[in-house]
Amino acid sequence: MYPDPRVIHSPAAAREARLHGFRLISYDRPGFGGSTPMPDRVIADCCADVEAILGGLGISRIAVRGFSGGGPYALASAALLPDAVAAVCLLAPLGPYGAAGLDFLNGMADSYREEVHIFFNDRAAAREKFRSEAAEMFGRLSTPGVG
Repeated sequence: MYPDPRVIHSPAAAREARLHGFRLISYDRPGFGGSTPMPDRVIADCCADVEAILGGLGISRIAVRGFSGGGPYALASAALLPDAVAAVCLLAPLGPYGAAGLDFLNGMADSYREEVHIFFNDRAAAREKFRSEAAEMFGRLSTPGVG
């Protein structure tokens, strides 16, 4: 079970897993991919999704992996579904922003530090920055020969 679908959409990873008797299963959290956003959800709410997937597939035990922002979801699944989750693996997980004693931005480039500062302190500017960058990227990606 992988709370971050970007990590496992690899045919090579799926083949390798099958060779060792594993299945890779992923889902889009609300608001990601083609899923419907669900405002006011908290990370722990993912456990109902995980339970529904397990029930639908007839699976009783899993290992979960979370990459980056998927890390907290993997941890929530492990903590709240101990009978179902046998193991958890985190790859470059995010820590809780603002937690005492945690430098959330340790090792990050100055440009990323500025983005995080804008995100948490000026949401309107963050939205405009995202829209502008998304429009620029769409223009590049949708124009043949430009990249």
